[in-house]
Amino acid sequence: MTSYNIKTMIQGTISDRNVTQSGDG
Repeated sequence: MTSYNIKTMIQGTISDRNVTQSGDG
C-alpha cells in the first residue's frame, strides 16, 4: 500500500507539473 501511495503521489506531482508547463488547465 505504501508503495502505491508514493507512486500515486509522484504521478500527481508530474501531472500538476505538466499542466503548468503546457498551460492547459
